[in-house]
This record gives sequence, C-alpha cells and structure tokens, in this order.
Amino acid sequence: MLQVLGLGVDAYLHARDPNLGAREGVFSLGNVGHSLLVLGIALVVLGAFMSLVLPRLSQRPVLRVAAPIALVMVMGSTTAFASASSLGQGHAHTAAQTVTATDAAAAAGHAHSTTTIAVAGVQTGGQHTHGDGTVYTDQPMDNPTRDELAAQLMKARQAALGHPTVAEALLDGYRMVVPYVPLIGAHYMKFSVVDGKFDVEHPEMLLYDGTNADSRIVGLSYYLRSENEPVGFAGPNDHWHRHIGLCISTKTLTVIGSEDVSAAQCAAMGGVKSDGTEFWMVHAWVVPGWDSPQGVFSAEQPDLK
Repeated sequence: MLQVLGLGVDAYLHARDPNLGAREGVFSLGNVGHSLLVLGIALVVLGAFMSLVLPRLSQRPVLRVAAPIALVMVMGSTTAFASASSLGQGHAHTAAQTVTATDAAAAAGHAHSTTTIAVAGVQTGGQHTHGDGTVYTDQPMDNPTRDELAAQLMKARQAALGHPTVAEALLDGYRMVVPYVPLIGAHYMKFSVVDGKFDVEHPEMLLYDGTNADSRIVGLSYYLRSENEPVGFAGPNDHWHRHIGLCISTKTLTVIGSEDVSAAQCAAMGGVKSDGTEFWMVHAWVVPGWDSPQGVFSAEQPDLK
C-alpha cells in the first residue's frame, strides 16, 4: 500500500512540476513519493526476512530481536547513503538551463544554473535592466505610512517563512517558472493567485537560492496584471517592473530566453515570445539574512551570486 501511495504522490508532484525530474534522482528523499516508496520496499523486505528467517531462530530469542533490528539499520543506512550520493541528484537538464550553454555553479551547497535568461530587458518607470547597477533611493514617508508599511512587511515575511524550501513551495501549488539566475534567484509561481489583486499574504512568486528540494527561500515577488503600475505596498518605494518579450516554453511554461531573443530564435527553442506589457512585478527581500543592501524592494539581491 505504501509503494502504491508513493508512486501516486510522485506522479502527482511530477504533474504539478514538469521540471522536477531534472532536479532529483532515484533516491531523492526530499520527494515524499520517493520516501513512501522506499518505506514500502523496506517493509516488504523486512516481512520476507521475518517470514523466512525468524522461524529458524526460534531457539535463539536474542537473535529473533537483533536480526530484524540489524536489517532495518543496514537498509536505513544504505538508503541514506544513496540519497546523499549522485543517485539522489538530478542529472537531466531543462530547456531553460541549456539556453546559454553555461555550466552549473554550486553555492552554499545548492546547484545553481548560471543561465542569464531573465537578467536583461527589465522595464520599469526608470527604464533599467537587471545587472546594470540601477539602485533607487528610498523616498521619505510620514509615520502613519511607515507604520502601515511595517505591518505589510511583517505579513510578507510570514508568508515567506511559511515556505522555507522549494519542497514546501511545490506542495502548496507553486511551480518553477524561472531557474536560478544570479541577482534574482529561482522563481516559483502559483498561477491560481495571479488575479490582478495585491494580497501581501499570498505572493504570486517565491524566490529561492536554488532549484533543489532543499533550496532556501530568499525573497518574494508580487506579480499583477494591470494596465498601469499597480498600487502595492504603502509608500512610494516599491518600484514595480515589467519583463516584455521573454521567450516562454510552450511545454513547461518556463522562461527559456531573454527579451533579446528574436521570435524566430524563440520558436526554434520551442517557445513563444510573451508580450508582458500588462504584467508588473516587484521583489520583496523580507527573509531574515537576505536583506538586500539596495533596499527591501530592490530589483536585485547582490548576495545571490
């Protein structure tokens, strides 16, 4: 029963996240389905062992207890070793990771793709791009506005801390739309909350320091459909921006090319150019330890190398 349940959970997780297979291996215990499957196999082996071997040890009570315990310990340690080895790591590459033909880099123990698919061409009221060093100076606020903003940021932080790793994001319906990109992290979106309404407690995107199941939350991104720049956080310092003309995969709905990719190049990669003029985004670096030196609403987080 556990094996069947594990296979069902694994199939469900893969259906919700088509790129999951590229980030996990045979023994990725961060996947609940894998854990249930392994536990089911362990119970079958233990049951067979007890049925075949224990009757022969009937005259030796100590061995009847010690033998199953030893078997469980051996199986547990073997599974843990396999999950920590290359068998527990993903080996496939998604389309988004092969766009720039660059190697994956490792930082803080997490595998990062160094693709630059979403670094260029971000349009805002100030017309700047990710990576060009643009930093906005915060404007002054009166005390009531400051208090309102503080309350909003506390709610945003709680929303982030409720999804500490990619695993929790996937379980809550978020799926990867942009792999790891330096300065902005990996983006996971929950499409069901993209409704054009600003809700500080339900961010449309979660930002992580990698794409593994245990990759850590670093910030949030609010993503609204609006003809004009949305009204979001209290005060004048949440600078919203747009991505106009990204290349989106028709199969996985992930970003596979920057705004600079032509329509023909995008089609050759299996994607379509996205208009994006009505979709606005603002980052919020509200996770403790990931405060951006450029400001809580900065377009980039320089510590994400």
